Amino acid sequence: MPPNIPHAVGELITEYRRFLRTSYRFLDEHLRRQFEDHLARTDVIVRGPYVTLARDYQQGETLAEIAGRGGLLPDLLKAKWPFGNEPLFWHQERALEAARTGRSVVITTGTGSGKTEAFLLPVLDGILRRKKDGVQGVQAILLYPMNALANDQLERLRRLLRGSGLDLSYALYTGDSDTTTLKLREDAAEGERMTRAEVRRKPPDLLLTNYKQLEFLLIRREDRHLFTGSLRHLVLDEIHSYRGALATEVACLIRRLKAHAGLIPGELIGIGTSATVAANNGGAASLARFATTLFGENVAVEDIISEKFTPRRDVRPRWVPPPASLSDTDVSNLDPGNDESVVALAERLTARKCPGTGHIAERIGAVLEGNSLVCALEEIFTDRNRLGENLLKGAD
Repeated sequence: MPPNIPHAVGELITEYRRFLRTSYRFLDEHLRRQFEDHLARTDVIVRGPYVTLARDYQQGETLAEIAGRGGLLPDLLKAKWPFGNEPLFWHQERALEAARTGRSVVITTGTGSGKTEAFLLPVLDGILRRKKDGVQGVQAILLYPMNALANDQLERLRRLLRGSGLDLSYALYTGDSDTTTLKLREDAAEGERMTRAEVRRKPPDLLLTNYKQLEFLLIRREDRHLFTGSLRHLVLDEIHSYRGALATEVACLIRRLKAHAGLIPGELIGIGTSATVAANNGGAASLARFATTLFGENVAVEDIISEKFTPRRDVRPRWVPPPASLSDTDVSNLDPGNDESVVALAERLTARKCPGTGHIAERIGAVLEGNSLVCALEEIFTDRNRLGENLLKGAD
């Protein structure tokens, strides 16, 4: 049976409480009761679960349309972009435009919003343009806080560039990259430098690494030649990882990198990504100051790029469903993979009959259309909110 999210959350909290009880044993009965009472309070050990309703991202132009007006090299249409011929998301298009014009940006859109494509488009476009002008060597560095993320990005690049015929070279350079490149699920594609020796002998256009390895690369005599005035892009994925002392260390590392490459302020384009930092309610200004300090390059508030969603459709007239009585067992027994189980719950919640045929989304959508409670939930969970709070208090 597919996972039931409320049930899974409850099980996770229960198991965590059990782990804490067995890890910390108190001989004193009074202390033990205090400890048990403390654990029983939900907010003590876990906050949430948090819920945000999935919404469609606002779309912009297609890649072909952007290339047609000169906003992108037509050659990049040969790559196997996951969005295919569909329009880009608004935030992807905006990030492409900003970085292409030499501005540093931070992309703060949610998980699964195409942040990777948002920075790869301007990075690869810049590499190809400069190569046509005869520029050689490492032009872009994708910096990750851990090897697993760098490995995942390598697989994406393999899928993206395989069979494209694009004049693009890339390589993974970590402590174990010589063996990792041979063990990944995705087979190597054209243009990849497979070993560190090959990277040193023929520097790629794009280098994937982590901040610790970049430190070593700048120190080792046999690697220092990789970084020259050809460098133009530095991408910090998961930029929220760089906090406190680590942020200071990475900021110094970036300045050493620029000094070694002979870059003056304004010549390096910094791109940061994160799905977990807030860019609203004054957060954009703070994030812009942080990114400016981290990169040592100006990041304007308007270049903190968050998502835009398609407007919600206001359905009229609305109707109010009768009160429904559900127990924890009813929720736990829901099988999301069973259409009839989902339909039965929808009918119980709305006191209306679902159509007997059609896609499951259409069947339950018919009894949720115009439901005042559903409309209120949609408004409340537009932003992340916590279950268990009196969220509907005062809602229309």
